[in-house]
Amino acid sequence: MKKTLFVLITAMVLVFAFAATAMANTSSGTITWSAAAPNNSPATPHKGYAYNTQKCLVCHAVHKASPTGQVLLGDTVANACNYCHVSTTGVSTVHVYNNDPATFATDTVFNHSNKCTACHAVHGADTVNQPDLSAKILKDPTAASAEFQIESLPSNWDVTSEGTDRAGALSAFCTACHPYFTGTYADSDADGNVTGSSGVGGPYNSHIMTSDFASYDPANGATATGIQVAWASSAYCTSCHDSGADTVADNFPHLTSGARFMKSAEYAGAAATAAASPTQDGVCLKCHRGSADTGVQFDF
Repeated sequence: MKKTLFVLITAMVLVFAFAATAMANTSSGTITWSAAAPNNSPATPHKGYAYNTQKCLVCHAVHKASPTGQVLLGDTVANACNYCHVSTTGVSTVHVYNNDPATFATDTVFNHSNKCTACHAVHGADTVNQPDLSAKILKDPTAASAEFQIESLPSNWDVTSEGTDRAGALSAFCTACHPYFTGTYADSDADGNVTGSSGVGGPYNSHIMTSDFASYDPANGATATGIQVAWASSAYCTSCHDSGADTVADNFPHLTSGARFMKSAEYAGAAATAAASPTQDGVCLKCHRGSADTGVQFDF
């Protein structure tokens, strides 16, 4: 009888020992992100899910999610992105808003304070697939699910083609919320309504967006031809809104030191500084002067 009891007790101890070992190896909380295989195609936790990748539990927990969080996250949906991308935790290699959550929540002429999901698709659905931007999980402004859908854009603003340049794809993305693009002024009537095929519909008008900057075109209302009036292209949104990174590499267009994300300079090619105001003359002079003594004020 004693021998039988000893065997039963030993068996129970082994069973519990194996169960404890199994539970110890069960991932019930979040896991550390790794961009190595099998997560490296693409190397982002936001898309590229497969049966053998390990991406979901980077953000979501099964048994140890915060009781005050949402959808198995450690925080609310609104604050979920901050932990990796705004705070100073160092969890992600992509940090914005100078790692300052207070800046993220304050809307000024120097930053966008809109929620992350207004521009980014957290799980990578319907995103811009232009190669240089695909890891940014930017919402595709031409997708059927886009809140602000764009149907007609210049061919080099395609967000899906591999041959598209980054500046063109970015311009298409920006135009989803800032619809001030028209191909040329000649394509708009007196009220700014598009009459040609190169612009986006709507009562909007803007600085002429063209790479041909040698002289005014009579079709655009010029009274003289052959006079060089600009020394830089205005083909893309980033041609003017060119203020890049500050202390954090991925700040643009989340936060920059230039008002409306613009730089200011005495002439094209001169050392540029952050524009203190979007109406500062240097914002125009950086394109409309060719040197310290040519261009606006000297030649026209």
